[in-house]
Amino acid sequence: MGPNLDERTYIFEPGKVIEHSFKISGSPHLESYIKGDLAPYATLIDQAQNSSSRSISIKLVLPEELSGGKHYLYVGCMEAAPKGVMMGGRAAAQMMIRVINLFPEPTIESKVSAKDSAIGSNSEATVTVKSLSKDIINDIYSEIKVVDLENSSKVYSELTTNTISLNSLQEGSLKTILPSAELKRGTYKVIAKTHYGYKDDVQVKKTSFRVGDNNITLNSYTSKLEEKKINKASFTIRNEWNEPINCYLELLIDGKKIGTTATKKISPFTNSNFELFIDTDDYDVGLKKGLLKGYYEGKVSEFEVEFNITKEQLPETNVPKKPESALSKYKVLIVANILVILLVIINLLVLMKKKK
Repeated sequence: MGPNLDERTYIFEPGKVIEHSFKISGSPHLESYIKGDLAPYATLIDQAQNSSSRSISIKLVLPEELSGGKHYLYVGCMEAAPKGVMMGGRAAAQMMIRVINLFPEPTIESKVSAKDSAIGSNSEATVTVKSLSKDIINDIYSEIKVVDLENSSKVYSELTTNTISLNSLQEGSLKTILPSAELKRGTYKVIAKTHYGYKDDVQVKKTSFRVGDNNITLNSYTSKLEEKKINKASFTIRNEWNEPINCYLELLIDGKKIGTTATKKISPFTNSNFELFIDTDDYDVGLKKGLLKGYYEGKVSEFEVEFNITKEQLPETNVPKKPESALSKYKVLIVANILVILLVIINLLVLMKKKK
């Protein structure tokens, strides 16, 4: 829709005029708009509102004063419904213009990240820091804690990063090795307290990282099968490693190979579903044990599985009774009346015969 974010980022100057043009397209009816805390200082120029592909422009005149920090103007367009037409979802696109008003005092923005690792290996934490100050900031460093994911008071390690200085709008990194080689498999929290400027100036950010081992786990599988049928069974496998693995499964019942799945690539710490077809024609109703083998990266993991083989579930057929029509009721009544008349005639004939 327009230039990249770096080309749409400005340092605040009172009365500064910022102008941009954008090309919008993709629908026969497009409504343009502006929003954000800078919208009151902006003018949207759109000569053909609610039409198709076209160019629009904005003129932003910055005020004499803005509070310190980042300020935004969003320029966008949204698919509009033609008159008298109802629409469900509507396509939309949006671009951002950013204005930064630098602080006279030391001010930063920071974020922390940590790499996933494997049992027996260390991880690394990185704190990315950017100065939002007009002047240089010296002696920037972070204190890092590795703690339990659910209980932050349970501390596994405490470390301190390197120290850096940053000029106005400059970005830098604070790094440290996380001693995770002794940690068990699981997820851990990282707390980064970044010091800058004055003694009490700190910024706290949090993230997490995972420690894995070269292993797979069976999370779930289809345990109910029908007798005398080829059943489709699903097996969910989780990769517990911090690297992708190639994996396939093999199922054995009574020591006999039932089938082998296709090979799949499983991303780190994610699940993947595998499917097999199991013919139960030779198995009795009841429980049947099997052995599932997972082959991956030169290793084999085995899982005991159990299937509950049940009788074939025949579909129920309920044939509803047809309601009796008025004609059929009338026919029954006629037949009944005829029978009554016949009985009366027979009785009369019998009586006449007796009189003779």
